[in-house]
Amino acid sequence: MSKLTEQAIRQAFRDMLADRSLDTITVTELVHRCGINRKTFYRHYSSLGALASALASEGLMQAIGEDCYPENWQRGMLRAFAWLKENRKAVENIYASVYYEEVRRSTAITIHAGLEKNLTRALEIYRENTGRDLVLKPDDTDLVLRYFTTTVQAFLEEYIALDMRYAPASYVGRMELLIFNEMYPIFDRFYAYYQKQK
Repeated sequence: MSKLTEQAIRQAFRDMLADRSLDTITVTELVHRCGINRKTFYRHYSSLGALASALASEGLMQAIGEDCYPENWQRGMLRAFAWLKENRKAVENIYASVYYEEVRRSTAITIHAGLEKNLTRALEIYRENTGRDLVLKPDDTDLVLRYFTTTVQAFLEEYIALDMRYAPASYVGRMELLIFNEMYPIFDRFYAYYQKQK
């Protein structure tokens, strides 16, 4: 797809989402607005849900950027909540749609990818600070990542469900009370568990 066609599809979709629910938008209407045909749309997106998923995942990824490490995750989350608030109408119109579960799965993959970086760096810090050579087994790594992916996703969804009434900085502060440095006690427990397995 040419860059211009892709930009036209995305911009028209954003404009439509700002005005009404995703459930009321049709591919026919979208392609008409862009001046393309349905075949062009379906060559690149399997559904409106796939388009919404791509926009949501990319928006979150761009908002968080490289601020996904133990030293700076708060900045990334602050920008993620600010992005939700800046795109409030579109986010609400996706959140209330039948496509939301598809979008949710897509954003979970994005969050998971950011948390992989966080976990790798957190393990390095843990090893440096404790002198313990902890290496999580692949299944345990997946378990930790799923736990934190679910937690971050829940915070994002709660923020939307609460009508985004909190300032992003205030909400990140509340989030920090629950999960700040939470990985390190988990690492302690895995280290003790692995020692018992020897």
